[in-house]
Amino acid sequence: MNKTWILFKDELNGFAKSSVMIGMWIGMPLLGLLLYFILPDTSAMGPGRQATPMSTLMGLFLSSIAATLGSIMTAIEIVNEKNKRVYDMFVIRPIKRGSLMTAKFFAVFICVSVALFISLGLGLLIDLFSGVPISPLMLEGMANSFLSSVGVIAVATAGGVLIGVASSSVLMAVMLVWFGSQNLIFIPMIPSLIGLPEYTWIAMIITTILTSVLLFLASMVFRKMEF
Repeated sequence: MNKTWILFKDELNGFAKSSVMIGMWIGMPLLGLLLYFILPDTSAMGPGRQATPMSTLMGLFLSSIAATLGSIMTAIEIVNEKNKRVYDMFVIRPIKRGSLMTAKFFAVFICVSVALFISLGLGLLIDLFSGVPISPLMLEGMANSFLSSVGVIAVATAGGVLIGVASSSVLMAVMLVWFGSQNLIFIPMIPSLIGLPEYTWIAMIITTILTSVLLFLASMVFRKMEF
């Protein structure tokens, strides 16, 4: 079996069972539910709570939170493992160093995306119980919003991997994520902000390229490190 696949399963299993990730899977939907109750009634068409569907609002609000948490969590995890000299044991094993970072990226990316998916599902249920008509156009918009949000998570997580590899302390990693990689998540949003046609697919192409570049740089830095 491919060693990268084994590493990925181990990382995925570890993150999925971690208290932080379980907290995200529960906390993000609850945060979205809280958002539903605290938002003022902006609908001018009856007793609905808000004119904009709750699933759309939750997607816009929670995607940036998910991306930030994913980036910070990844960076902190890598810094802690470096400080604990966890990677020393891989020196004597026939495993490519870049595979370690790739496995960690996909594990965090999938876990955080699942948290966002659960939150959007809750938003859709709220819309259904609130009497919001669920049209094919609305579902298509939700799908495009989810894809765009997943792209933001991918870029942020890849940035977290690079920062984690390059940082020597948790404080440095958090500051670099907060003031550095957070700006990267706006790049995939540019096509929608300027109104390009088929912006979702353009954003996905930009996301794929940017994520690949960040992971490549992280692998290069990690390979040059001495353990």
